[in-house]
Amino acid sequence: MKVNWRIDKIKCNGCVETIKRKLGEIKGISNLNTDLSTKMVSFDAVDSHTVDDAKRSLSQAGFTPC
Repeated sequence: MKVNWRIDKIKCNGCVETIKRKLGEIKGISNLNTDLSTKMVSFDAVDSHTVDDAKRSLSQAGFTPC
């Protein structure tokens, strides 16, 4: 399943790296892309549980997906 989120709190390359690190820790995520200029994050997830894990992980890091 393809996931596209806007994350308004992406302000710098440090934010991008944090998001990549947090999502990279979750099994079942592939094709991760984070775009600073559009504040968009996209990835492929194997199932809805993976998406829930990703949302929870980013929220704990201070990035709320829309």
